[in-house]
Amino acid sequence: MKRSTVLRTMILVFAIAWTAAPAHTAPRVVEKEKDKIWQVTVDAVPKTLDAFMSFRDAIAKTPQGGIVVYLVAQLIMMDNPELGEQCLIVALDRSQLAEHKPGSRAVGVQGWQLGGSEKTRLGMSTFIRAKGYVAKSFVAGTSTATGYALPSLPYTYVIRKHKFQDANPSVWKGNVATSCSDLGTVPIHVTVNDRGVWKVSNSSSFYAGCKPPTKKVDDNL
Repeated sequence: MKRSTVLRTMILVFAIAWTAAPAHTAPRVVEKEKDKIWQVTVDAVPKTLDAFMSFRDAIAKTPQGGIVVYLVAQLIMMDNPELGEQCLIVALDRSQLAEHKPGSRAVGVQGWQLGGSEKTRLGMSTFIRAKGYVAKSFVAGTSTATGYALPSLPYTYVIRKHKFQDANPSVWKGNVATSCSDLGTVPIHVTVNDRGVWKVSNSSSFYAGCKPPTKKVDDNL
């Protein structure tokens, strides 16, 4: 076989393989059980606010995606508190925010900052001691035994529909799987805004308590 023919054949094989491979480069929400269970996949954790807002706009068109946007913001908080707080601001419903006044030292985004409730929860001593692992516990594959070590990307989140939904169709209640709670899930509520973006309107259970990682005691006595 001529060299040119071999080369053309190789190019054709690579082209077919490329087009046949799934191009999963965006976050996605998959309904695993009709109107009951969803799996949300996150391929990358945003590194800037602009990237985070693009991520939010891509996935928060569903209530399950809106919940995960908030959880990813909390992941960012661990390594970059200022960026994480900015991400929380754009992940939260307007009811959970306060106006950012000129000259304020608080972190702000487009004239808004975290409201008193969220700010108070972030500052609770119980959460400060655990914040290194709370957000990690919502990623599938984490456990207390491994210190909530994150698996390799992509990250997977599993969300179930809360049994008791709000009478207001603009509000959706979900139960998010977590390795942090003996109950196995944590309730988080989202509300859709006028642009069709779902944002967290009740995050209190995120801060409600988390089992500490298992500590190995080296007793050489």
